[in-house]
Amino acid sequence: MQTYKTFLKLIMANHVSLIIYIVVFVGMVALFVEFGGNEDEFAAASAPISVIMRDNHPISNALLEHLNELHTVTVIEDSYRALEDDTFFNRAAMGLVIDQGFGQNFYNGNQYIRFVESPDAPGFTVFAIRQIDSFLQNLQMYLAAGVPQGQAIALVQQSINQRISVTMTMGNIIISPFFFFLVFIFVALITTAVSPALVTFKEKDRASRLSVSATSSRARLLGVIGACITFAIMVWAGLMVLGELFFHHETLLSQRGVLHMANALIFILVVSGIAMLMASITASKEALGGMTTLLSVLLSFTSGAFVPKEFMSDTMYRIAQFSPSYWFNHSNRVLYDSIAGTSIDMNAFGLGIVIQLAFALALFSVALLIGKEKVA
Repeated sequence: MQTYKTFLKLIMANHVSLIIYIVVFVGMVALFVEFGGNEDEFAAASAPISVIMRDNHPISNALLEHLNELHTVTVIEDSYRALEDDTFFNRAAMGLVIDQGFGQNFYNGNQYIRFVESPDAPGFTVFAIRQIDSFLQNLQMYLAAGVPQGQAIALVQQSINQRISVTMTMGNIIISPFFFFLVFIFVALITTAVSPALVTFKEKDRASRLSVSATSSRARLLGVIGACITFAIMVWAGLMVLGELFFHHETLLSQRGVLHMANALIFILVVSGIAMLMASITASKEALGGMTTLLSVLLSFTSGAFVPKEFMSDTMYRIAQFSPSYWFNHSNRVLYDSIAGTSIDMNAFGLGIVIQLAFALALFSVALLIGKEKVA
């Protein structure tokens, strides 16, 4: 018990560095909440359009009204030069000419609209022409079905001008990215705290005092491992509470949220094994600092948190599969891909868990083996 308490105190001695990492992570999470949990209406881009209107047919007027609902339409004098000036001097993103007889010719399939595009917005012309084509094609479909002209125009305007309200639910949009980026904060916190504490614990003077104490080497070893796991669980619980504060119980305490948390708990044990292995390899605290930064970035990269696996080369993808962080986010991705209303692929999720447990067992075993050889 004394070893356990002493080692836990050594872990907590690096509280300043831990706070810095936590503040950075909280800032990242706050950005996710700010930009991912809103309910918004999505509408097409709008731009100024100059129009020369030479036809007074109901279809021509309906088209003009439709464009005015989507963009800012200005009917200008009947001068093609004025239309060119508007587009050239960026007073309009596009210019249109609706010629006399356009509406009547529409029934014959001979409708034609002249347009002038702005040199600074060529892409917008293509976009606007598609909107015009969509309106005319829908209108033609209603008229071909025998719907009266006035009713057909009203139905087309109603169908095209609808706004869709989209709610970006935190369950899949925010919660999963939160867990994806836990790779970085877990590695940073655990290795920053545990590895230097292990190095301090094994310093010559301290090791000599422990060797003559009444505590057996087995009890000391169990105390160190117990303190590492305790700290790891404290970090895990603290970050889960952070997630609860940000995302509320309806997501974290859902089935997917609970599975995400269980997956995170397994992975933080893997990271604890990495921290113990690092301390077994080197006794330099300066070297540990560099290894911590390198591992944080490397494991985040191979997990797909920084670079999605779809953008990795085949070689990089195969290498990443030998990383425990890859399998952590493999299980997270299984949960992310199972949207509401679909079942979770528990076989794929369980595969990631089993492989992480194997990594944890291997890392702790190698760390203890190296430690014993150095003592011997």
